[in-house]
Amino acid sequence: MSALLELKKISVHYGMAEAVRGVSFALAEKEIITLIGANGAGKSTILKAISGVKKPTVGEIWFQEERIDKLSPEKIVARGIAHVPERRRIFPYMSVHDNLKAGAYLRKDSEIGPDLENVFHHFSILKQRLGQMAGTLSGGEQQMLAMARGLMAGPHLMLLDEPSLGLSPLLVMEIANIAVEINKQGVGIILVEQNAALAFRLAKKAYVLETGNIVLEGDTAELLNDQKVKEKYLGI
Repeated sequence: MSALLELKKISVHYGMAEAVRGVSFALAEKEIITLIGANGAGKSTILKAISGVKKPTVGEIWFQEERIDKLSPEKIVARGIAHVPERRRIFPYMSVHDNLKAGAYLRKDSEIGPDLENVFHHFSILKQRLGQMAGTLSGGEQQMLAMARGLMAGPHLMLLDEPSLGLSPLLVMEIANIAVEINKQGVGIILVEQNAALAFRLAKKAYVLETGNIVLEGDTAELLNDQKVKEKYLGI
């Protein structure tokens, strides 16, 4: 079976600085993988490269057997990739409802009612907040809105960047459970997460990055027994 997404030796620069160097990995259909590493390791840059926000300087990115690294971000969204960035990036002066409609902006079908109901199934609190300005939501509600807005694009793949950032342990577990539910509906997920224990619980495979390179990779069940991973990322 062909991969849903495949990165082939991509490198990404900010000016002269190389943030990602020769990174390759693949994601299967309906799979969850995680990218872990210290701040500045290149995790978020990889997500930006996949979604077209930051173009690779070398290498290729393939999605559903089509090369996408030369496409604009909006064309990548239209093909089925939703990027939920770090720190939510919702539209604070728009209502919750308008934020959700913005997520479906590039869809060709006009009927989004069933998708709204699916969003409310996962994020029931948002149904109660539809007319509220998004910037007045709590941090956890804003994270839910960011994920829900991504779902409204009808994605086959979601890129989740630090979804647990700044949330209470109870909300972290709620967000994690919702991510699992979304995945069970057939959406692949690439998770960038500082909370490595959470990431390892959700993902099947993990890729450990240091200074823009993948230095370790494998099934999360196996990496949990790696002494370096336990000491450096899991605090064991």
